[in-house]
Amino acid sequence: MQNNLQKNMRTRLNKAVTILDKVLTEASQVSRNAEKFMGRECTDEVLTVLRGIVAIHPYIRSVGIVKDHAFYCSTIIGNRYFPLKLAAYTKQNLILLKGNQLTPYESLIVYNTQDTQGNAVRVTINGFYFFRVLKNISMDTPLQLQIGELILDSNGKVTSASKGNSLIESTSSKFEYKVFAEFPVQPLYITFVNYEWKSILIVLFISILSTYLISKHLYYRLTTEFMLKNGLKHKELKAFIQPIINGVNNNIIGGEILVRWEHPSLGFIPPDEFIPLAERSLLIKDITRLCFEQVIESLNQNKLKLPGELYMCFNISALNFIDDDIVILCSRFLEKLRQLKISLVLEITERELIEDTLQIKCIIEKLRMLGVKFSLDDFGTGHANYSYLKKFAPDFLKIDKMFTAEIEKKSVSIQVVKNMIDLAASFNCKIIAEGIENTKQLQSLKMLGISLFQGYYFGKPESLEDYTQRFRY
Repeated sequence: MQNNLQKNMRTRLNKAVTILDKVLTEASQVSRNAEKFMGRECTDEVLTVLRGIVAIHPYIRSVGIVKDHAFYCSTIIGNRYFPLKLAAYTKQNLILLKGNQLTPYESLIVYNTQDTQGNAVRVTINGFYFFRVLKNISMDTPLQLQIGELILDSNGKVTSASKGNSLIESTSSKFEYKVFAEFPVQPLYITFVNYEWKSILIVLFISILSTYLISKHLYYRLTTEFMLKNGLKHKELKAFIQPIINGVNNNIIGGEILVRWEHPSLGFIPPDEFIPLAERSLLIKDITRLCFEQVIESLNQNKLKLPGELYMCFNISALNFIDDDIVILCSRFLEKLRQLKISLVLEITERELIEDTLQIKCIIEKLRMLGVKFSLDDFGTGHANYSYLKKFAPDFLKIDKMFTAEIEKKSVSIQVVKNMIDLAASFNCKIIAEGIENTKQLQSLKMLGISLFQGYYFGKPESLEDYTQRFRY
């Protein structure tokens, strides 16, 4: 039994190494392509090439050129001198970091190539991707990644390596890392039989308790899913809308459609408590359909006089692209509201990666032919990276509130926003800054050339009834 368990564990460790080697091979290729720029001046042409390299590699977060322990040319911060932290000074080919100045709480894997003159290329991969690979393969026994003296543990945290139980490990033959799992020396039942019969009672008690806790947890999940299905059936979920403002004249030019769930006995249930469940159970498609139908009904039943084109922005995820349902929804929406000046915008959320497949390309093309516009939500975080710019050719980029919230305090946030503005201009798309909460943020973003805004400073999410009230005649 022990040998079978160890054999199974080694199989999973080797599988993890194979997958991670593939990602790191891609990083090494990116590094080779960027090496020719080491020591060169950081011109707009160089940045364009580097960003183009990142755009075609979905796992790569950024590429930076280093000289004397400082970034001076980066796909994120552009042509700007940015010293490295002491912990990042190393000649290792592979580096594991707890975070950096821009994202201090997100682990990073850095592929490092440098010459003898102090020049280096650093290709960065989000550590969360490695964590998800290990978590998906781990099953019952957590897998951990070790690079140098640091490990990415089973909770996604970067800690110092330490001696633990007996280890089973698999070391990459291509790169300087290993994947390991802690494993008991011998099966517990041998110890129970030979040394301690009372342990059998303990194991039995723990098994019964674990079964009870797991079944209670599963029952809770099923109950929540049932409540959500029931809530959809009885229309407990309502579409709300948060206005989008033209900062030049303070006119409303559209809004983002959000969903709110008011349970008859539990009251308002936050979206982050039911949206992930809806995605796991495919109920997210029903929620999307409900929002479309409620917006159509609200805009049709009221006599509206719109001041101009009005953008209706709906959040959609990867699950909306598994079939043509989203095309049918959009076609019906535009047909029902053809008498109004309504522009339909699909906001691509970053919760799940949208693969680059022929089916998805066909769906995007059909939506474009209908006149549907695209917006990349929370750009600069998660999966909403440069590859999405090529895939969706968006009409809008939304700057996440993590950048707008710090626009007054951190020069890094200002530089990131400037880079996004330049990037949007090169792709001929507009910028919407969300999360605006005060006048200082608004003025800072206006000075950078942004004119479209969304946030509590202008108005919180409101009912469709309240939103359309201002356009009635």
